[in-house]
Amino acid sequence: MGSKNKGLKFIKRHHLLPVIASIPAIIFIAYQLFPNLSVLNFDVSHEAALLIFILVIPTVGCLYLVNLFVFFPYLIYMYFSALKRKLPLSPTFRLINRVFISILLIIFIITADYNRYIFPVSYDLCFFYKFIYGLLLLSIGWGCSITRFKNKTRTINLIFIFIIYHFLNAFFNDIELHQTIMFLFSNISFFAEIFLFKEVLNKNSL
Repeated sequence: MGSKNKGLKFIKRHHLLPVIASIPAIIFIAYQLFPNLSVLNFDVSHEAALLIFILVIPTVGCLYLVNLFVFFPYLIYMYFSALKRKLPLSPTFRLINRVFISILLIIFIITADYNRYIFPVSYDLCFFYKFIYGLLLLSIGWGCSITRFKNKTRTINLIFIFIIYHFLNAFFNDIELHQTIMFLFSNISFFAEIFLFKEVLNKNSL
């Protein structure tokens, strides 16, 4: 990351970061256009289901907890330490960040179906609120990815609105809290990675 590898150079050259940052909004829109869409809806045999229950779910759960309580705090600490000392991000940071992103991708896929519960109740103004929510996701993504948006406070405020909405949604619609937290973590971590890529691409010190 510190050496501005070819992948990041390609993203910068073709202005792809805002497009990548729009993925949460695109996924949300896809779930609204296709209500029966489900990433994890597939038929499996009884043996496969048992294997998933015994091995896959606990493994993913452990990886999620490691990302949440170990890698995420470590990456934040190392990032701000590098900024403070004006040093490039260390090889250890880059390695752990790759592992973090790999686990995050799994969690992101698993939590995609949560998009169907964001607006579980049908009412007259539902389309209007969905439109506002889609704009919220786009605004957060673009705020984290576009250099011209220098007001970080505004983007942070939008993220707080995003968090508060989902906790209220979970409370009033009887959605399990751990599902909400996992969904929030996957999306906020995604936006944090987008912001990190933007900083790495635009700061020679990193």
